[in-house]
Amino acid sequence: MTNVVGKEQIREFVERIEVIDGEIGAAKEDRKAVLAEAKAGGFDVQALGRLIKRRKLKPHDAQESDAMDEMYRYAMGMADEPPLLRAMRAAEADTASSQSVLDQFKKFCPAEGSVEVVMAGKRWQISRDHEGVAHVSEVQKPASASSPFAPEAPAPRRRAAPEAPNVEPDEAEAMGETAGEQNVPVIKNPFPYGDPRRARWDTGWRRGANSDGMGPADDD
Repeated sequence: MTNVVGKEQIREFVERIEVIDGEIGAAKEDRKAVLAEAKAGGFDVQALGRLIKRRKLKPHDAQESDAMDEMYRYAMGMADEPPLLRAMRAAEADTASSQSVLDQFKKFCPAEGSVEVVMAGKRWQISRDHEGVAHVSEVQKPASASSPFAPEAPAPRRRAAPEAPNVEPDEAEAMGETAGEQNVPVIKNPFPYGDPRRARWDTGWRRGANSDGMGPADDD
């Protein structure tokens, strides 16, 4: 009896996996058909592929990936200056950019230590407490022209779509804004295509993530 039950379970698992494999194959064919349609319309399918891959990233991960790519291009002589230097120059006249640069420097602050940065004529201290949280404070003393930076810190089967939330459009937009603030990828929109709440969710997400879903937001 035990062997019979075991065989039945094995058959069930195998058949379920075969169904899923069939659905995956059908989905791949559908994907090829969509790309072929785009290509026939004169669109660059490789560019579309890069966009699809990027939209799967969390907003913060996408920004860090861009910064790393720019740094490597600079190292290879393919860019005139490193991205952080460009950001710091922009920060000289833009408070929002200054905050963005300081946020990036938080990542280099050692555990229970601190670093200092001179930017826009001010000296900033970035310290990390015993719980690992980084804090930024302005140092109220003149910056040293000979040493603008502190020493370097120590060294990346087609299943049915889930049912959309039963909410009003305004609530959908608020949900999107919360998702953007929580660093949720834009492709996690819970509303199906054709549902007007999908666009409202996207609107809220862009506001919460300060991004258009295609790359880092431009500072106004």
